Order: sequence, then C-alpha cells, then structure tokens
Amino acid sequence: MTNMVGKGLAALLGDIAQTANEIEHGRLNPDNVIRINQIVPGRLQPRQQFDDAKMKDLTDSVRKNGVLQPIVLRKLELNRYEIIAGERRWRASEAAGKATIPAVVIECTDAQALELGLIENLQRDDLNPMEEAEAFVRLANDHNKTQEEIAQAVSKSRSYVANLMRLTGLPAKLKELVRQGLISPSHARNLVNNPDAEEIANRIINEGLNVRQTEEIRQKKDPYRNREVHGDDAVHLAQQLQEALGIRTRIVTSQSGGTLTFYFNTYEQLDELIQKLS
Repeated sequence: MTNMVGKGLAALLGDIAQTANEIEHGRLNPDNVIRINQIVPGRLQPRQQFDDAKMKDLTDSVRKNGVLQPIVLRKLELNRYEIIAGERRWRASEAAGKATIPAVVIECTDAQALELGLIENLQRDDLNPMEEAEAFVRLANDHNKTQEEIAQAVSKSRSYVANLMRLTGLPAKLKELVRQGLISPSHARNLVNNPDAEEIANRIINEGLNVRQTEEIRQKKDPYRNREVHGDDAVHLAQQLQEALGIRTRIVTSQSGGTLTFYFNTYEQLDELIQKLS
C-alpha cells in the first residue's frame, strides 16, 4: 500500500500514475488485485448519475477484455476498501461477474479523495454541471479550499469554478433541469435567486431561448438583480474581508438575504476584530 498522506495533489497523482503503469505492465503484487466484494462506493464520489446505456457498454467491454486501467482505492477497517476513482469500472466488473479488479491502494485525506474523484471524472467528461458545481462547493465549504486552489486542482480557470458554484443556489427543480441537460449552465446562471426562475426556465425549454434572450427577460423581470450578492461574489468578498481583517471569514447567501460569519480561536483575535470594526 502506498502512503501518500500529506503529499500535494500533483505528487499524489504522479505516484498513482507510476503504480498504475506498473500494474498495466504486469508487475502486480497482492495489494494491486482486490476482491470485488471487499470494495464499497466512495462516499465522496462527485458522480451521482450513471447512464444505463453507457454502463451496459462498459460491462460488455469488461466481460470481454477485463479492466485495463486500475481503480484507485483507500483502505477502511475490517479489510474493506473505499473507491476514490473508478466506480464505473467497479460496477461494470461486478455486473460482469468478475471476482477481482486491479487497483491502486493509497492513503489520502478526504479533501484529496474528493479532488482525485473530480479530476478523474473531469478528464473523462463524466460529470454533469451540477455534480461538478456541488463538488466544488464541498471542497470550498468542507475543506476550506479557495476558488483559485480548486481551479488549479482541476485545471480550470477561477471564473469557470466561480460560475459553476453559483448553480448550487438554484431551486431543486431547476438543478434537475441542469442535470438532465435541458438548460445549460450559462442559461441557469441567469436564474439564480430569480423569483421568476421556473417561468423563465420553461420558456428556455419551450421557446429555445439563447443566453442573450434569457438575460434580456431576466433584466426586464428583475431590474435590481445585479445589486444582489451571489455565490461567487460572496466567496470573493469573504476573501477580501479575510485579507483585510486577518481572520477567517465566510459569507453565505440565500434568496432572502444571507449571513456573514467570522471565525476566531482566541479572545485576543476577537478583541482585535472588534477594534478593527469599531
């Protein structure tokens, strides 16, 4: 088993790639072949939907050719393993009646597990925009990653990350429309915090509105929308406050307003914050 805790993501990826290359060229050891029934799905898996037709094709391929690229696992208690990357290959192997699967077993943090799962799915173009957006938000909220750090990890621009993160502010019904590909992320950004979002979404679908037309409708119906603070703006403002005040800051917005939170470890930090704000 490869111990990778504490390594940066680039080093982690490099070690995984090297081990995977050794597996693919036949240099296996007992840790590199794991029984299917010892493996459980990853609780940090960004993917939430699996296309039935694509899964059938993959299962047929695995049944005929086996798994050509190892999955990535981390060990749990009681000789069990959790999937970090490669859940589709594991599901296909199980459906194909395989007893074992080639695997790279690593040790990593929850944040690294989420990033690795994101990277693999993005490289395969396997995530829908909502799955991607929700994974970015989990990295930001649960693991204190900045938008810049997330962008670097997944090889995207900061604006790409920020714009997708805004989609998590949509109502559940509209999120589902994005998941199904009925409205694009560019359309959906115009609907965040918009009281007429469902009506406009229906027009996008039924009338085939482009993004410019959607923006025009939004501006007519909600002329003051640009004065609001939205998800990506909130993160940027929180970072500015954190730099100015020297204390961890978080802004969470909703349709009815939002909250501003300061985090402190000592009363001295709190006293300094109060002095700066007074």
